[in-house]
Amino acid sequence: YKLVWDGLIERYDNKKVLIQVHIQAIFDLGPIKKESSSQLRKLVDAFTGHMKALESLGEKPNQWGALLMHLILSKLDTNSMKEWEISSSRTEVSRISNHPHIIRNKNA
Repeated sequence: YKLVWDGLIERYDNKKVLIQVHIQAIFDLGPIKKESSSQLRKLVDAFTGHMKALESLGEKPNQWGALLMHLILSKLDTNSMKEWEISSSRTEVSRISNHPHIIRNKNA
């Protein structure tokens, strides 16, 4: 039993692997093909879940700024992207902590 237990601990209590899994999952989030508030909500919920998991593992993904903003924005449909561009600053890089505002506005 010790061998099995040690194997489970090594596999599921490996911080490096867990962080890599969540980062890869963010990269693997599927793009939204056409405007859909439910698909947008699903994307944001998955993204937020991985961000919270990374934070619980000691990472600070909210400080990854432009990289994560580019990644999440690349997943948006054309109309949502246009709305984002209209509502965001033309000169300042958006903060990842502000990313859900367009979703809240669409679902209001």
